[in-house]
Amino acid sequence: MESYALADCCARIFAEWRTSKHPEADDAKVRQILRDQAVRGLRYLWQTGDYSQRATVACRVAIWMKHPNVSTLQKTVVEREKARLA
Repeated sequence: MESYALADCCARIFAEWRTSKHPEADDAKVRQILRDQAVRGLRYLWQTGDYSQRATVACRVAIWMKHPNVSTLQKTVVEREKARLA
C-alpha cells in the first residue's frame, strides 16, 4: 500500500510540473527541483519492485499524464516484467 501511495504522489508531481503545463522561464528551477525528486522516487520504486509494483508505477504515471490505454499498458508491463524476472 505504501508503494502505491508513493507512486501516485511522485507520478502526480511528475505530470503536473512538466514544461508543457508551465512554460514560463521563471518556473524552470522550481519545475526542475520538483520533477527531480519525483523521478528519483519513481526510479527507486521501479528498481526495487516486483512486476506488480512496476505495473503500478507505470500505470500511475500514465493516469496522471492522461494516457488513454492504461489497462493495456498494465497488461504489457506485467507480462514483460514477469518474463524478465522469471
